[in-house]
Amino acid sequence: MSGGVRGDLSDSQNTENFLQSPKDRNFRPTDFEIGGDGALYVSDWQNIIIGHMQHNVRDPSRDHEYGRVYRVTHEGRPLMKHIKVDGEPISKLLDLLKERTNLTRHRARIELSERETSAVMSELAKWVKQWNPKKAEHAHHLMEALWLHQQHNVKNKKLLGQMLGSPNADARVAAATVKQFWATTASAKNETSRRETHREKEIGYPLKHQGSHHDPDCDHRREDEVRHAGTHRESGQEDQAHLCQPGPDAPQHRTG
Repeated sequence: MSGGVRGDLSDSQNTENFLQSPKDRNFRPTDFEIGGDGALYVSDWQNIIIGHMQHNVRDPSRDHEYGRVYRVTHEGRPLMKHIKVDGEPISKLLDLLKERTNLTRHRARIELSERETSAVMSELAKWVKQWNPKKAEHAHHLMEALWLHQQHNVKNKKLLGQMLGSPNADARVAAATVKQFWATTASAKNETSRRETHREKEIGYPLKHQGSHHDPDCDHRREDEVRHAGTHRESGQEDQAHLCQPGPDAPQHRTG
């Protein structure tokens, strides 16, 4: 293998191919990850057959069991020290979100995703008090807090508003993404569904019929009809069922 990376790093040779093996025609690097020690790990498919349909899937030359993993390090530089994440208290995991290394922050996020939401939000509320949303150097830490709210499906409109007005442009863009997520994803739809269920319980009548055209105005008319029906029953009058008619944009169904 040959070393080097693309870019303007002063201590590295620029080369078109970061990894290559002229003597091994079966060398097929397929993926890479940065390990907890800071080293680069590269998976090598290492297969004679590299095509798909031009070779029979049962070709005995296909190797389904073995491959290679290369560990790439920088000569003369020490590896990163191992940082314990699994099982650590929430307060320590939150402090790991300040780490410069993205992998450490990523591991902390995964661990926090497994903790009870109420416990995480309680600690997070105390943790964010040390950061000032008007300071650009605090923007990253506050964005980590906002992402943690997003991860646990807990909306924090105050924090979102602060980040949308952050002096850091990248933070404003990231916050806008969170805003869109909360407005359009399943978490927002579930919240709408809960509100509708509450309304249905109040009026005692379903607001929607599955498989039919949904007219929002029809929902309000049903609410009024149910209320009137209750008034008629209390006064001894016979109530009459009314059905909402589909609007002009509703799909027409042909029968027969």
